[in-house]
Amino acid sequence: EGQAHQILRYRRELGSDVRIFADVLVKHARPLGSPNLTTAVQETIERGLADGVILSGWATGSPPNLEDLELASAAANGTPVFIGSGASWENIPRLIQAVDGVIVSSSLKRRGKIDQPIDPIRVSQFVEAMRRSLTMKDQLPAIAAPSVAVPSS
Repeated sequence: EGQAHQILRYRRELGSDVRIFADVLVKHARPLGSPNLTTAVQETIERGLADGVILSGWATGSPPNLEDLELASAAANGTPVFIGSGASWENIPRLIQAVDGVIVSSSLKRRGKIDQPIDPIRVSQFVEAMRRSLTMKDQLPAIAAPSVAVPSS
């Protein structure tokens, strides 16, 4: 359950200008009714005052589908949208075209297992795929340059 008001209050108490990115339709919870992605993204930004939104797949290591990413980006209307799960060197060329950034973890681990250490070969594959993808994205109409969040060892 989101705690937007508490997070915003805490940020103000800290005197911080840190940006808050919020998961939309998080993978570890389900709404009681039928979820509407467009409404969820807009409410997260407008009512929750999120500085960005994160869209994940339905399980750890599974990516959101491209159509949902495109829908979320359109609904966000310029607010950054990040992929929150499932990004890998194989799918990032396609998925990054619809978003502003990516949070990546398990696909960089040995054998893609979250409990394993970071695999330098997987990191290199991902970085190279991102470089190629960003080159392709630069050739498209301009939006904010994608960012990557990578876990420490």
